[in-house]
Amino acid sequence: MAYKHGVYTSEVATSMVAPITGTAGLQVIEGTAPVNMLKDPAAAVNVPLLVNSYKEAVEAVGYLPDFANYTLCECISANFSVVGIAPMVLINVLDPAKHKVAITGGTVQVNDGVAVLEETGVLLEGLTVKSGSNTLTAGTDYTTTWNDDGTLNIVVLSTGAGKEATSLTVTGNKIDPRKVTAADILVVLDVSTGKETGLFAYTSPDRRTRYGEKTAQREYFGKDGGGVRCAGRRGGGKAPAGAAGGPAVVSFTPSGDLIVQ
Repeated sequence: MAYKHGVYTSEVATSMVAPITGTAGLQVIEGTAPVNMLKDPAAAVNVPLLVNSYKEAVEAVGYLPDFANYTLCECISANFSVVGIAPMVLINVLDPAKHKVAITGGTVQVNDGVAVLEETGVLLEGLTVKSGSNTLTAGTDYTTTWNDDGTLNIVVLSTGAGKEATSLTVTGNKIDPRKVTAADILVVLDVSTGKETGLFAYTSPDRRTRYGEKTAQREYFGKDGGGVRCAGRRGGGKAPAGAAGGPAVVSFTPSGDLIVQ
C-alpha cells in the first residue's frame, strides 16, 4: 500500500455564514457593478434584482473587490461577508451600451496556450482577437475565462486556427464606471421606450411627482455632487464609509417622502 509523505495542501473556497433574514426593512441598493462578467450584461441594467445570498448577488451583477469603481460590490461584501444580513435589492445603473471605452490591450503574448489581457471590464461582445492577419472565432479557435482580479484569459484551442500563435492582437471595448453620472441615477422615463431607470426604477410615480426630480437629485447627491452609494426604503441603508459626499442614510417614509440624513 502506498503512503503519502511530507506536507500536502489544497485550496477551497471561503465559506460564507448563512445571512440573517431581516423583517423590519428592505435594503434597496443602487450603484455600479462589473456586469461585463455576466453572460448577458444588458439584462442586469436598471433592473431591481432580489438577492438572498452572496452567491445570488454575484450571479446577478458580478463581483470584484474594486469598491471604488463598483459600489454594489462594496455593499455585497458588507452585507454577506461582514454583517450577514439578507435580503436586498440590487439595481445596477452601469450600462455597457454607453458607459464604455476602447481597451488598450493591443498585442498580448501567448504562454502555454493562454494569453492574459491585463484589463478589467472587458466586454466580450464586440471583442476581436487576431492571430497575425487571421481573425479568430470565439468557441471555435479560443475560449475565455475570468480571473479573480477581473482580467481576461484568452485560451487558444489546439484545434483552432490560432493553435500555433505566440501572440494575439486584441481590440474591443470595456466598461467605464467613471462615465456613470447623476443623470444615470435619476433618469425618470425614456419616452422612446417607456422604461423607467435609475433610482426611480424602484419608486412609484406618485412619489416622483410629490418629491420632484430636481429636488431629489440635489438631496441625493448633495451640493457637491458627491452622493451616496446605498439607498434604503422604509428603514434605510447606511452608505459605506468613504462614499463621496460622506456617509448618509436614505429612506422613504410610509407616505413616500424621501429622507436623507
